[in-house]
Amino acid sequence: MKNKFIFKNCINNKVSVSMNFNKGEITTISKSTYSEQYFDDLQREFEGYKWYSEYQPIEVKLKKNDIFNNMELSIQYIKGNKKKFNKGISNNFDAIMLAISYYNSISNLEFSKTKKLPFHGDFSIDNIIYKKNNLYIIDWQYFHFSEFYRGFDILNL
Repeated sequence: MKNKFIFKNCINNKVSVSMNFNKGEITTISKSTYSEQYFDDLQREFEGYKWYSEYQPIEVKLKKNDIFNNMELSIQYIKGNKKKFNKGISNNFDAIMLAISYYNSISNLEFSKTKKLPFHGDFSIDNIIYKKNNLYIIDWQYFHFSEFYRGFDILNL
């Protein structure tokens, strides 16, 4: 049995976030909006996940319904752990260094191919999920490519 549970409205109540369940397990996180003003945010986040999936596969789908004028972004749920951002740098030092190293490595790979750098826009310890020996960067709504933002994203960590 599939269920959907809306658990958060964000960005001035214009984007709803929901968890989708199948047999009691979370399968996807969905973000949806009826506001055309926020369609670009979902599109940008979709593009960020698609780019990132080249390095760390995450299933993502974007659907636009012209009849009801809404858009929905479905993102594969990653079951893992988040570090507590309020514990500070010293308690998260190893996790932060791992995140910086990882983000630099995939950024450098992209730059070597295209001479452009990915820009997450909200790269923080709260947007990283740690699972065994992997980490997953989430929440790509500010994604775009840049030619000059090298290192800017890591300032949020």
